[in-house]
Amino acid sequence: MEMLRTVIVPADGPAYVAEIPNTLEDMQAVVDGYIQTARLMMGIDIVCNEEGHLIGLPENKNFPAIVGTFFLIRNDSLDGKMHGLSDRVARNWREAINNGVLCR
Repeated sequence: MEMLRTVIVPADGPAYVAEIPNTLEDMQAVVDGYIQTARLMMGIDIVCNEEGHLIGLPENKNFPAIVGTFFLIRNDSLDGKMHGLSDRVARNWREAINNGVLCR
């Protein structure tokens, strides 16, 4: 089974690097529901709970516009598929999020 290296950003805790199976069910388990993707920047997408606001998930302390836990993936616009992050890119995102460089 293909694994995706990602940065998981819990609603109430620090971001961390993890590998998750590249299946819809496993992605849904991370965000606790239906998934929705949104472009963060070219090549990097946020995957979050599509119904997070409707079901009252808590505000994410790292990205207040998002509720609940989310994770980052690499989106290849050429093949339209989700891909894992490189180790270096994942570490850099984790550090940036945990150090408040992005959105706090």
